[in-house]
Amino acid sequence: MIGRIVSNRYRITEKLGEGGSGEVYKAFHIHLKTPWALKFVSSLDMNTQWELDILKNINHPAFPRLVDIISENEKNILIFDFYEGPNVLNLISDKGKIEENVAINWASQITDALLYLHTCISEPIIYRDLKPSNIIVLPDNIIKIIDFGTARLYKKENKDDTVYLGTPGYAAPEQYGFGQTDIRTDIYNFGMSMFHMVTGEHPSFCNDIEMQSLMKRSGVSDGFSSIIQKCTVKDPDQRYLNFYEIKNALNSLSNKPVQKFEAIGKNAVEISVSGTQNGVGATHFCFLFGMWLQNNGFKTAI
Repeated sequence: MIGRIVSNRYRITEKLGEGGSGEVYKAFHIHLKTPWALKFVSSLDMNTQWELDILKNINHPAFPRLVDIISENEKNILIFDFYEGPNVLNLISDKGKIEENVAINWASQITDALLYLHTCISEPIIYRDLKPSNIIVLPDNIIKIIDFGTARLYKKENKDDTVYLGTPGYAAPEQYGFGQTDIRTDIYNFGMSMFHMVTGEHPSFCNDIEMQSLMKRSGVSDGFSSIIQKCTVKDPDQRYLNFYEIKNALNSLSNKPVQKFEAIGKNAVEISVSGTQNGVGATHFCFLFGMWLQNNGFKTAI
């Protein structure tokens, strides 16, 4: 595969990785000399169609852009932005663990990214496979989240997932058939990823009590440890409800303003927004507009 030229445009130079959803290679555009990530997936795989349906709906700086699709011999070749930087798993292997202040910075960026996924269209996009190896760190400490091979749209009418996917240690109990995955599944994956970062220990080797003990021995603050523990409760109903709540909890660690929601009372104005059809972005608009109002000094509840 190395040296192969795809569609007379992209010369493959190295293999970046592989998984259940396909193989990924680094390639350079022959004429522009720019690097790209090429993902080879089966055009017959249902997961591939899910991934394409999701990727065409997202536009956020934390996620790579899908810029082209090439079809060859029952294969779809997806062309993505290429990011130069190590993944968090590599950094854990090199350093032993990630300093808490750095992990909290990354956690804040990840909450913004997953909050976007959960609100950008009418039905939440559930990522389902957040883990250190899927998080790239750029030289300026900006994170990028890659690989949507296990993502799916949340369907309220479904009681279960059609396909059970996830990575052992990071995957929530419901990813093994104990219910339908939803926003709280991403919260569990997020918590386990944070645990791995700040302790250096893979979560698949720890039970709840061992996790608490390891965080204490690793010097993790009580505040951040409490956030991680609440994210990783086995019962989804006992976890945070959404990433807004996690964002507020993280802000409280650094004394940043915490967003408070109050009931509508006297002198309040209620604004209703509706879309002409599903998928036009009414929910996403409401969240963004609410955040804008909050940032400009208005008390808001959505």
